[in-house]
Amino acid sequence: MESGRLAHAYLFNGSDLDELEKAARTLAKTLCCERPPRRAPGGLPLDCCEACVSCRKVNEEVHPDVLMIRPEMKSRQIGIGQIVQRDDSPPRPLLAAIYVKPTQAPYKVGIIVSADRMTPPAANSFLKTLEEPPADTVFILLTTDLERLLETILSRCQRLNFSGESARHREPSMLEWLREFSAAAAAPQKSLLGRYRLLSVLIAKLTAARESIEGTLTKRSPLERYDDLDSGLKKK
Repeated sequence: MESGRLAHAYLFNGSDLDELEKAARTLAKTLCCERPPRRAPGGLPLDCCEACVSCRKVNEEVHPDVLMIRPEMKSRQIGIGQIVQRDDSPPRPLLAAIYVKPTQAPYKVGIIVSADRMTPPAANSFLKTLEEPPADTVFILLTTDLERLLETILSRCQRLNFSGESARHREPSMLEWLREFSAAAAAPQKSLLGRYRLLSVLIAKLTAARESIEGTLTKRSPLERYDDLDSGLKKK
């Protein structure tokens, strides 16, 4: 935003959906803020005040120019009725509201929570608008399962990856290990053997971390969904 290159569509990808929603709301508040504390040279706001009427409405999800949809069907999917106007649509389907000019803010913002839960008809209907969005519109798609999104949707969004794994470094056990290792590393190393001992402690910790990460990634792999998959194919 500071460089004046605001994209028309963003894809926030991470492991914590609540954190992704917070980031999406922050961007929406910044775009709609009535009294932004900072602006870029080109005029785009760089922050939100968190106190104006627009910021409060975004937080309460009642801002007329910021639309947020989530999976609502019994199958926890986003149906086509939530995207385009149909007989069974909610009061404000996404695209029907997006094509109306902003009423209280400079932008229309559409946030799709768990975008990977869109049904194929919903995704295809949304794709048409994503290819040629209305002026002054920003879409923010949130996902924790990138593999389930259409490639055509992925290619039309500016992707931002949120790690979501940094919290484990604040665990007491990790902090205690870091303090002990830092103290040992800062101490004078009087011999080559002492340096090797310090290195071996670090390698052991990294090896344990690698094994833990590999185990986590294996559990998350889409291959784990298929119990009857041939073992040879699975290994390949």
